[in-house]
Amino acid sequence: MYSLNMLVKRNIKYYYRYKSNIVYSFLSVMIIIGLNILFLSKMTTDGFAASFPGIDRAKLSFLTDSIMFAALIPISSLSVSLVALSVMVNDVEKKINLDFMTAPIKRSVIMLSYLLSSLIICLVVALIFIAFSGVYLFIESGVFFSPLQIFYMLAATLLSVLFSNIIILYIMSFLKTENGVGGLGTLIGTLIGFISGAYMPIGVMPEAIRYVINVLPFLQTTALIKQAYLPNVAKVLGDVDLTEVYKLYGSDIYFKNFIMPPYLLIISIIAYTVLFGILALIRFRKLQNK
Repeated sequence: MYSLNMLVKRNIKYYYRYKSNIVYSFLSVMIIIGLNILFLSKMTTDGFAASFPGIDRAKLSFLTDSIMFAALIPISSLSVSLVALSVMVNDVEKKINLDFMTAPIKRSVIMLSYLLSSLIICLVVALIFIAFSGVYLFIESGVFFSPLQIFYMLAATLLSVLFSNIIILYIMSFLKTENGVGGLGTLIGTLIGFISGAYMPIGVMPEAIRYVINVLPFLQTTALIKQAYLPNVAKVLGDVDLTEVYKLYGSDIYFKNFIMPPYLLIISIIAYTVLFGILALIRFRKLQNK
């Protein structure tokens, strides 16, 4: 237990030691926020204004911001875990892992330390995002999250963080250099914005592509978090039918006329997490035998 605690602290210190780690962690988030400030927020609000002509534009901005903030949490979970787990690749590239092997520490403890340290970092970042978004949206509308919303949001965030770390841990086990991590970060940073519906609404994508994205856990975790954010929208906008908005922006995941209920989304995400967890265990056992 002592070895595990020391390794977890060491990995966390590695993450915070370099400012570049923090910058790369939030690069995708900063790009999305920048695009929203420059033009995406205005375009989205203009579209809502055309659909709901009788509603004040400031209230429609609340809807736009709620959608944006909800998408940032799963995106940050992936991007932060990618950088936090890069310490594993750094250890391999610099042969530090060989030093660990000469110490009386089980390999399973070393691998667990990577995962736990990344989970802690990601959860701290996610909680900061939730707190910031809650304060921002409260200032904008005067409406704060209810205790039930906060509970639901934290549960969905925990699922998102756990899945993100498990899948990134598995992928990282195949990388040998930090250049590979950089390439992976570029790929994930580009794709995740589209897959989570942050760059463009899911509903405007071709049906075949939309169905493929719908079965992926990235959109499913985003949908769960959006479902925690959007109840306040009804309080701000009043008696307005937002069914098409929820469908367009991926809060409700449709397959033809079937809407995936929250419990199915949760089961699906847990199943993906268990699957990649098993694959990661198999992968690390193979590495141990080398």
